[in-house]
Amino acid sequence: MDNSIYTATSGVLSSQNALDVVANNISNSNTTGFKESGTNFSDILSQELSFATPTTNPLEVGLGSTIDSTPVSFAQGTILQTNNPTDLALSGNGFFTLSDGTNTFYTRDGSFSLDSNGSLVSADGLYVQGTNGNININTAANGYTGFTVNPDGSVYSNFSNGKSTLDGKINVVGFTNEQGLVSAGDNNFISSSNSGNPISLNSGYSITQSALEGSNTDLATQMTNLINYERTYQVNAQAITTSDSMLQTAIGLIV
Repeated sequence: MDNSIYTATSGVLSSQNALDVVANNISNSNTTGFKESGTNFSDILSQELSFATPTTNPLEVGLGSTIDSTPVSFAQGTILQTNNPTDLALSGNGFFTLSDGTNTFYTRDGSFSLDSNGSLVSADGLYVQGTNGNININTAANGYTGFTVNPDGSVYSNFSNGKSTLDGKINVVGFTNEQGLVSAGDNNFISSSNSGNPISLNSGYSITQSALEGSNTDLATQMTNLINYERTYQVNAQAITTSDSMLQTAIGLIV
């Protein structure tokens, strides 16, 4: 009976954690470049009441559930046109690379802008990295009219005389194990020993200028998960109440 309370409590806690994951997915359904997470459960070590013999199966009682993993879905989000030339949408594989000069971050959020020095920066002021350092556009050059980003990430400044100059190429990177990336907030990830080091990509992606990648949260799936986890939470809570009532009855018979 004591085990039933412990087991049901583990179910309440794991259901609550799963609801937290769903709530985060739903709340970020409009977040640029956001990638939704799932929830994988696993059982907790069983209590073995009798061992298997050559003629009988083992008698085991499970001790509840726990969250095993929260895998991130890196499925493509919808490409949304913005008409802002500094917005970049990444399709296919890879991540944009950002740096604060010391630390490196990776993101699918291409809501960039130009700072006062012509550097391409993220919404939180991190420098967008090219294959040879920061992407910097000489906006003060005579006759400058704007810039163009090609699908491969090549950045060109355009001039009123019809000429263009190459400013650099945006560094798009991939990882051997994307699930090993660690969320750093602000739509950014950092690498870990389990993700492996970033690998610069030359293919498998395309960059669209004046567009952003939307969240890949599937609201229909999240609503289904929300209902399922809520029901699981309620049933486990009822199991705790029932077990406690039975325990009080047993104590009353003994005293």
